[in-house]
Amino acid sequence: MLSVLRRIGAHPRVEPYVAHALRSRAVRPSLPFFLGEVRGRGEREYTVRANGARILIEHGTSDAATFDQAFISRVYEPSSEAAAALEALVRPPVILDLGANIGLFSVWAQNRWPGARIKAVEPLERNVRQLRRQLELTLQPGTWEVVAAAATTADGEVTFVLDDGDTFAEGRIAEDAGHGGNALTVPARDVFKLAEGVDLLKIDIEGAEWPILADERFSADVAPVVMLEHHPAGAPGGTTPEEAAERALREAGYEVQRTVTEGPGAGIVWGVRADG
Repeated sequence: MLSVLRRIGAHPRVEPYVAHALRSRAVRPSLPFFLGEVRGRGEREYTVRANGARILIEHGTSDAATFDQAFISRVYEPSSEAAAALEALVRPPVILDLGANIGLFSVWAQNRWPGARIKAVEPLERNVRQLRRQLELTLQPGTWEVVAAAATTADGEVTFVLDDGDTFAEGRIAEDAGHGGNALTVPARDVFKLAEGVDLLKIDIEGAEWPILADERFSADVAPVVMLEHHPAGAPGGTTPEEAAERALREAGYEVQRTVTEGPGAGIVWGVRADG
């Protein structure tokens, strides 16, 4: 009987409803969350059952999947070495959140490390609006800052492309011209200037990580701990993105531990400065 139920739950027409139900159980109130996902519209504030964090979700967008990553799948949980390094600070860490999206990593991080100071970097206008609202709602006053820009290796402007024209989670910096209506120009900020005094550098920028990792300034002096979510887009040739990401961190002076493998070329690795 259990195997039959699993097959039913994995059916393409049923699977989304199973995901909606599982996610709705993680928040209060549950029913509006489920109905909002089914209908694909509406926005509401919810409370995460596990820790009491308050979150804003716009249904019909990628917000629910982002919530799942942070609070259900818990993909951001640090490696044991990274956790120990941050605990050894004996104070709340300073975090640079590159690719902040709507702020759920930042919310998760301040729940994980109470009092953490967070600089959240995000280029998309819709996400920036949601990000500011989310951090105002949840984070401690005076502990956060929003930088409305793309994370790059130089200040200026870049062309940013939305994969589907209206997605909020998987846009990326364009490598060439000719993207039509899916492209927009956004401000760009030099990551290495933003990273001054940072304890944890979180990088989740849909392929734009590779120029940063290749920059001669990227070293373990930038931050004692790095959380890198790598992607196949823009990865250097001659090896797999997984190997390229781990090699880049090691060559920069980090000890590396992989915590998540998401799919071909995608995953999360943590780097801890080798000298402690």
